[in-house]
Amino acid sequence: MPETQRTVRLKWLIVVHVALGACLMAGRLIPPDIRFLPLLWALFSVPIAQLMLLSFWAGLGGGRGMRRLLGTLLGVAYLTAWRTVYQMFLQNSGGTTFLDLFVMTYAMYLGCTVFFAGVFLGIRRWKAELRQVPEVATATPPARFQYSLLSLLLIITVASVIFSEISSIRTARGDGDPGAGMFVGMLLFLTIGLVNLLCAVWAALGVGHVGLRVSLVLLVALMLGIAQSLAMSHDRIAIWLPLASAFAMAVVPTAVVVVSLLVVRSCGYRLVPKSIAAGP
Repeated sequence: MPETQRTVRLKWLIVVHVALGACLMAGRLIPPDIRFLPLLWALFSVPIAQLMLLSFWAGLGGGRGMRRLLGTLLGVAYLTAWRTVYQMFLQNSGGTTFLDLFVMTYAMYLGCTVFFAGVFLGIRRWKAELRQVPEVATATPPARFQYSLLSLLLIITVASVIFSEISSIRTARGDGDPGAGMFVGMLLFLTIGLVNLLCAVWAALGVGHVGLRVSLVLLVALMLGIAQSLAMSHDRIAIWLPLASAFAMAVVPTAVVVVSLLVVRSCGYRLVPKSIAAGP
């Protein structure tokens, strides 16, 4: 692909995400009814997807580290500003000033982004790099990308962590300790978000065909979203709500990340193992 066409695609991707940053403002159009609650959750999940993409770019993107750092800080501030505006003017801010609410939200958003970016920096340092490579060179995935016993052990470990956190949330709620329940709930949110993000990167930027991988990633996101929804919901809840909330809070952000990274893939970028990227 010519460099000009590649640059145009990436610029349009940035423009689309800048526009999506204001999607929270559509929240005022959603009726205050539990039946429409998943729509509101879906709107709130879009900025989460954008934070995931910022963390991916901060950890694996090209260019100088300082440029990526400044761009990430500005991107988080932009998303924080829209969230703060929404809370101040479309929700009850509880008497909190705009500046205080902005700082609290920025700290929360930045903390999530730094957590995810740290994982990608580790991948960049020890495992793989994002490179422009010819499509012909990645037509057949190398054996190292195939499933292995290690992959199975990692899946079992992640599942164990998730379900132990679900149990901890239930226990904390039963013991009447909302602080502990909130902490474990945030840990569960970060764990599921990280799993979905890593799976999305693997599906969109791994070598070989992407169709089956993308389908698998969206299915995993739905299952993890249901687990999270059941963990955080009350005992008596409508049957359809966990499924709807799982789709809104897990599948939607994962899909946004996958589609965005597929655009990056169309520009010739792939996640290449360090041993191959280093050359002979």
